[in-house]
Amino acid sequence: MNIIATFFTALLLFSLSACGNSSGGALESPTTQHQSQTNKTTKNAENNSPSNQSTNTSDHSTHDTSNNSSNSTSSNENCGLEERIDDVFTATLKYESNEPNTTVDFKSYTMTQSGKKVKLTIVPTSDHQDDFKEGFVKEVVNNKDETHDATLFQYKIDSKNILSLLDSTTEKVVYATSLTVANDQAVNQPNGAWVKTFKEELYKNYHVTPSRYKYIGNGNWEVWVKEIDTGVNPYVTVNQNTGDFHG
Repeated sequence: MNIIATFFTALLLFSLSACGNSSGGALESPTTQHQSQTNKTTKNAENNSPSNQSTNTSDHSTHDTSNNSSNSTSSNENCGLEERIDDVFTATLKYESNEPNTTVDFKSYTMTQSGKKVKLTIVPTSDHQDDFKEGFVKEVVNNKDETHDATLFQYKIDSKNILSLLDSTTEKVVYATSLTVANDQAVNQPNGAWVKTFKEELYKNYHVTPSRYKYIGNGNWEVWVKEIDTGVNPYVTVNQNTGDFHG
């Protein structure tokens, strides 16, 4: 009897062991765990790789370059106009400094006449809102005992870069000076992506290349070329906003 009991006990233990090894809830072997972890690590590495990140970085870089180009163009033109306006103020103050009881301040564009502080302003004519080549110099007095806004001079900058101050009543020139070439070049040196496109289109259609530009306002540039001498007249006029040009 003991032999039979021992036999059935051994058989029962063997069956339980076999069931335990074949159960679906059994733990993974160390080899299976290692392979699973390796797959996860590889997937994370692929997601964080430079190739998967390059799209966003490239798009951001292109966007920033476009903005810089646009800002560069605007900054270049504004810088030239500021220098031109400064030239008008400087010429006015130099002329006024010869008047009796007058002191001038070139940094603040002001002068003091007989104890009264006078500030200068410029108002361009309607057809020179963009290039400030013609307009009026005004004095603005805002003291406790006096307030007024009056025109001092009319001013003009001609094609030879000569700045003239004219008496607002008689329109006679009272002061003239030659502006620096550098100031004129700052205004008339275009910049931006449109310049390259324009050059390519101009050469493709007419086989000529630009020699100099002249900004005439409202985004329009007069252009002279190296291959054809057109004298004082430009070869074509191009608009920087649309890229359209015509002779």
